Amino acid sequence: MKTNRFKTLFQTGAAAGLLLGAATSHAHFPWVMATDYTPSPDKAATVYLGWGHSFPLAGFMAEDRVGTLELVSPDGSRSGLEKKDAGYATPELKTAGAYVLLAAQKGGFYTRTKSGNKRQSKEGLSDIIKCSFSSNTMKAVFNVGAGAGDVSKRFEHPLEIIPLDNPGNLGVNDHFKVQVLLHGKPYDGMIYATYAGFSNEENTFAYAVGTDDDGTASIRILSTGTWLIKANAEQPYPDTKVCDVESYTSTFTFGIQ
Repeated sequence: MKTNRFKTLFQTGAAAGLLLGAATSHAHFPWVMATDYTPSPDKAATVYLGWGHSFPLAGFMAEDRVGTLELVSPDGSRSGLEKKDAGYATPELKTAGAYVLLAAQKGGFYTRTKSGNKRQSKEGLSDIIKCSFSSNTMKAVFNVGAGAGDVSKRFEHPLEIIPLDNPGNLGVNDHFKVQVLLHGKPYDGMIYATYAGFSNEENTFAYAVGTDDDGTASIRILSTGTWLIKANAEQPYPDTKVCDVESYTSTFTFGIQ
């Protein structure tokens, strides 16, 4: 089994309440923010797509940057959401059980040059520092009524955080086990977690831990409230004349009562 030399350090630091900065990536990242992760049956849920460096208080993702947004019901059926002011409304949640909200941002190029940053590929530019193509995906879990069903299904996101238990079954001091896959294979890296109210500082998280050989990691639940888990990775872009790397970010949000 792989020895993760960071794991004990980060777990100990998080339990002591230390601020943990995500040194691996300072880019903006998206997340799903719900007004209620345990909505009542026969009511719609409202969600917002957050965008920024700090959870939960930052900006909203621009509507024209939203790629896909859909709700997966307990029976596996999928439905779209309706735009509502700054957020989006689900259909009425008529069936008790676990719902999964899936979202993806439209992919895009971002190139840093010595003369400034451009939202385009390397083509036609000079003095290039680095080009990246972003592929950002989001997931959230809602538990409606008394149901707290299985939410461990994979949804084929390029980088995906898969909960191995339903957060509705967990409380403070429990350990939440997740698996992270990059193109279907175990992700080897760090994942970061935080909860609303821990810190408003940018790129600051309450907990960080490295994955095991099978891409799994265990996060200790430190508080009630709304939680976010984040992972990111980079791989070479298929054509280096166009761009240098493809950057993947995956976020997963849920509530703890």
